[in-house]
Amino acid sequence: MAEQTSSNPYIFDDPEQDRLRLETQTRLISNYLIRHIRGFAGDNVRAILDLGCGSGQLGFRMLEVYPGAQLIGIDRNPVAIQNAAMTASQHKLNASFSSGDIQVELPPGSFDLALASLVLLHTQRPDMALKRVYERLSSGGTLCVIELRQLPSVNNDQNYDRINGLLFTTLGRIGSHPNIVEELPGLVAGAGFVDYQRRESESDHPLFTHNENDMRYAFAAGVGAMYNARQGIAAATGTPLAEVERMIVGVMNTMSRTTDFKVPPIFAVATARKP
Repeated sequence: MAEQTSSNPYIFDDPEQDRLRLETQTRLISNYLIRHIRGFAGDNVRAILDLGCGSGQLGFRMLEVYPGAQLIGIDRNPVAIQNAAMTASQHKLNASFSSGDIQVELPPGSFDLALASLVLLHTQRPDMALKRVYERLSSGGTLCVIELRQLPSVNNDQNYDRINGLLFTTLGRIGSHPNIVEELPGLVAGAGFVDYQRRESESDHPLFTHNENDMRYAFAAGVGAMYNARQGIAAATGTPLAEVERMIVGVMNTMSRTTDFKVPPIFAVATARKP
């Protein structure tokens, strides 16, 4: 694992590869939100705050649902911010982006919808981030959170179970929040939010699409994260690097040879409202 710095805003070892992984996951998640966001946030969304926006893919998809809204995104990675701003300019979208830490400061404005996709897990103070989001939301505004949760493999793969456990152990040891899904109810209540709801189900889930190619694509992104973090996992858990790499290769082999390949619903979706 790498320490979060201005030169490497991610916790895994290769910032460029981890940015691409997050963008892959975001593209898949956006398909779910396109179908459901009006049910979560209603029709009257005029301003959207995208936390940990990356290159803007999720926020841009939300502008498809709310074409009259303004999008403002913030991310730690200035390269991702530059890419987002370039895309917005090319397509003449009502969107602006800034580089910053959501735990410290958020862009000014009043927002009807705040998106936090795969970002709170990687913060050391998610409570502070949520309090700042609460301050920025308008009365009745919606917070939508999508986060990673730890689940055992549904393919009976011991390599996956072990490397997944080591990854989450490492996240905890470097100050992240691997159990953020279980922490969310208390965190959002502590920030002042009400109407907290878990939204996902196995039959209609961001990455539970029943499309084998999509599931393999999603799972490959997760395995890529494990590979990218292999040196940090070895250091944090005392597991020999060669053993970490062997487990990852084992998972990849299972994925490539299994015809009835399954991916568990590894993302939790939650919403809350500012009264």
